[in-house]
Amino acid sequence: MDPSYLKTVTMTELYNTVFQSKPPLIDGLLYPGTYLFVGAPKLGKSFLMAQLAYHISTGTPLWNYTVRKGTVLYLALEDDYNRLQKRLY
Repeated sequence: MDPSYLKTVTMTELYNTVFQSKPPLIDGLLYPGTYLFVGAPKLGKSFLMAQLAYHISTGTPLWNYTVRKGTVLYLALEDDYNRLQKRLY
C-alpha cells in the first residue's frame, strides 16, 4: 500500500496549526456546520428550515440579522413538489 494514500498528521501538527474560522451564515445566529434540529411533531420545524434555506440562498436579511448568501441543499424527503410549493406560498 502506498504510504501517501492516507493523509495523516501528528497530534503536535494538529495542535499547532492555526485554522481560519468560517464566517457565520447568519450573524450571531447560525454558523457553518452540521446541526440536528429536533422537536415534537407539528411545531413548525420544516417551515423554519425552509425559511432559513430561502434566506441563505438569496442573502435576504432574516429578523434584522445579516445573512450571507450561500448555496443551500434542502432535502425535503417526506414532501412532494406540490406540498413544497404550497408551503412556499
